[in-house]
Amino acid sequence: MLHHCPNVDLVLNSMSKVIENYGKVVIIDLIKHEHINFRDEMKDYHLGFFMEEIAKIGRKYFNEVSVKELQALCKCDASGLEARLFELMLHDPKSK
Repeated sequence: MLHHCPNVDLVLNSMSKVIENYGKVVIIDLIKHEHINFRDEMKDYHLGFFMEEIAKIGRKYFNEVSVKELQALCKCDASGLEARLFELMLHDPKSK
């Protein structure tokens, strides 16, 4: 999950270079939230992402990008707090 990665651009760029022409990358991750304690409890680097923000990063490296909110939650066992999830689908890398 990208919220554990310091450099999201680097991760998506790397994925675009190794994916096959007709392959897809599907990422499930956290929508932006205010649970600062997730940094310690779950070792989160980012407190989720705004969906348009993550789509914009994806468009740097892929021609086809879609993002949608999922009807699911990520729950922290320690605190009981929850965060909403999104699905990011990336297809047709620009690095062909």
